[in-house]
Amino acid sequence: MWAVPALSVPGTRGADADKSPVDRSASRYEALRLFEDRAAAVLPGFVVGRDNQDAVALLCRRLDGLPLAIELAAVQVRVLSVEQILDRLQDRYRLLIRGSRVGPPRHQTLQAAIDWSYALCSATEQALWARCSVFAGDFDLEAVESICVGDDSPEVAVTDVLALVTGLVEKSVLVRDMAGNSARFRLLETIREYGRERLLEAGQEDEFRQRHRDYYLRMASRPMRVRSVRTRPSGVRACVPNGPTSGPRWTSASPNRARLAQGCGWPATCGSTGSRAGSSGTGATGWTGHSR
Repeated sequence: MWAVPALSVPGTRGADADKSPVDRSASRYEALRLFEDRAAAVLPGFVVGRDNQDAVALLCRRLDGLPLAIELAAVQVRVLSVEQILDRLQDRYRLLIRGSRVGPPRHQTLQAAIDWSYALCSATEQALWARCSVFAGDFDLEAVESICVGDDSPEVAVTDVLALVTGLVEKSVLVRDMAGNSARFRLLETIREYGRERLLEAGQEDEFRQRHRDYYLRMASRPMRVRSVRTRPSGVRACVPNGPTSGPRWTSASPNRARLAQGCGWPATCGSTGSRAGSSGTGATGWTGHSR
């Protein structure tokens, strides 16, 4: 299995990437050039220009720069505008169909392509892929070992996590990044959505989303001292005293809050008493954060 790297897209860095306009040199981005080329093949005269380049860039970002997904999306300009394709992208596996009819079946729909990759994984790798879908952002090995293990069928043991993560990185399911001296991992949104569907099918989504929430609530309740942004521990954005109550909390400006809200979706008052809102001064702020 060969890894196909994501194509370059504009504005992929920062929390406001989806809101940022495209610069005037957008044609230098591989993803936009591919979209324009494939769209022009089915709609002669189509070009990425001033009127549509922001929408095309956002579409390519939402598709993680994946060449097959971009090609399948470009075909849809025969009947839809770029903005309409964006509106329908929530159900990307139903939308992105009808690729090349002369290529292998796995290249004709996005669903078939991801199905093929999924079938190459062992049962335990498939289980870990699905369970990692509870992470909306990046995460470290310790988080996987705490959240994604258990004797659910199939069983994933703590001692197996490193080997399983290695296998998923080698299969390009997990993306490995470096943050300081620490390796961190993430799922492309397309891959994460597929994993989430498998977790739903297994009837395990609620269980692992709650584990995710409880893990980060425990992290938030740990006392920590941050002298400055320059000296904070790797993975920590910022923390400040939590008013009159004890314990630190993340600052409201931190992207951690939005990430856990995305990835977990549990209200602060749900779940076990031990992690109920207000415990250790964290629940009251609606702790919603991945470390990054």
